[in-house]
Amino acid sequence: MVDLKIILDKHKLFRVGLLIKGIDGILGFLGGLVVLFISTGSIIKVFNFFTRYELIEDPDDIIANALVDFANHLSIDTKIFIALYLISYSLVKVVLVSGLRRNKKWSYPMACTVMTLFIIYQLFRDYHTHSVWLAIFTMIDIVIVYLIYSEYKGQRQVLVS
Repeated sequence: MVDLKIILDKHKLFRVGLLIKGIDGILGFLGGLVVLFISTGSIIKVFNFFTRYELIEDPDDIIANALVDFANHLSIDTKIFIALYLISYSLVKVVLVSGLRRNKKWSYPMACTVMTLFIIYQLFRDYHTHSVWLAIFTMIDIVIVYLIYSEYKGQRQVLVS
């Protein structure tokens, strides 16, 4: 027997996950545009601005130093990669979230497939970059894929019953 409370909780998590992914998609798209059109010098200034007080307080702060180091070593190729990655992945997320919110049957397997491919790519990138942030976002994406799959499986079971 299926526990209805667990299904409702998963469904709520699914809806919250969609909301987060939708907002993330919109912000990621806008962020990608900003990264694409802002100069690397401006990026360095922004990173320095947001880390300066933390570095005054604690000059050995690992995260603040990593951010400043990242900005100072940012190449044009990396900047373009980040921008195009954000724009493309964000557009895909917005389209898939839109389909999932409207309960389009095609969007469930498509979302699981596309997000799994991005997860594999993110794991590959994390293996080379050892980015804590990328690892955290990858774990969140894995949970979202699980929730999408659970929602889809639950809908299919209801249709069969």
